[in-house]
Amino acid sequence: MSLGLMRLFSKAEFAAVVGHELGHFRGEDVIYSKRFAPTYARLGKAWAAMSGPAGNAGELARLPAVVTLATCWNVRAIGRDREMLADKAGTEAADAASLVTALVKASLYAAQWGALTKAHIDQLAEGRTFANLAITYRDGCESALTATDWSAARTELGKTTQAHPVDTHPPLSQRLNGLCISLDTIGSDELCTSNDAAIDLLRDAETVEK
Repeated sequence: MSLGLMRLFSKAEFAAVVGHELGHFRGEDVIYSKRFAPTYARLGKAWAAMSGPAGNAGELARLPAVVTLATCWNVRAIGRDREMLADKAGTEAADAASLVTALVKASLYAAQWGALTKAHIDQLAEGRTFANLAITYRDGCESALTATDWSAARTELGKTTQAHPVDTHPPLSQRLNGLCISLDTIGSDELCTSNDAAIDLLRDAETVEK
């Protein structure tokens, strides 16, 4: 859990996300991923190698291998099912609404980290630095939310998926539907920084952040 997200999440949202991750342990997903991660990597490299042009005869010859690889790769869909089960665990740790707003925040504000990274590089080039990146990140997210047309942003946001090194995540809208909450019901006011921020769970948080 990043310190930046702990400044954006409420304590209930934080609990829901931790519950989600512990849900993966309950389902032995960590063992599953550890065993299959090397296989995923090899499959990806093999598939990429076979995706280049090889001429008509070559394409025909390698068709059975490509079909087989595609079938194996679809095993990753199991990962999406495991995410949905872990989401259920998150609701047990807090509630569905808290997990939903945490997921929406994580998706909505993901792009702000790239912007902050660039801004910090520019600062460093001038011999300056941000004293606390977590607070700067939070402030940038708040400004971005104010400038966002939330009604227009909902549709695209619903299509987003969270990056993962070995598994695939369902689109945000699908995860929310699995929790029986539609993205259309989420207002921008629910995505503001919480007065009960999870960062308050840490003693002397700003020292840790710096």
